[in-house]
Amino acid sequence: MNGVNVLLEGKRLLVTGVLTEASIAFAVARLAQEQGAEVVLTGFGRGLSITQRVA
Repeated sequence: MNGVNVLLEGKRLLVTGVLTEASIAFAVARLAQEQGAEVVLTGFGRGLSITQRVA
């Protein structure tokens, strides 16, 4: 990492609701990773299987 994008370095985030690449949750997860965070995605029921495919 170049030192600029490390706002969340060493942090872990749990993100729910990642159903498509167009979802707000997907954008949050992507940005958090870019900022150095370890991201865990989760969902429930049918949403979980969709999240697994998107991830």
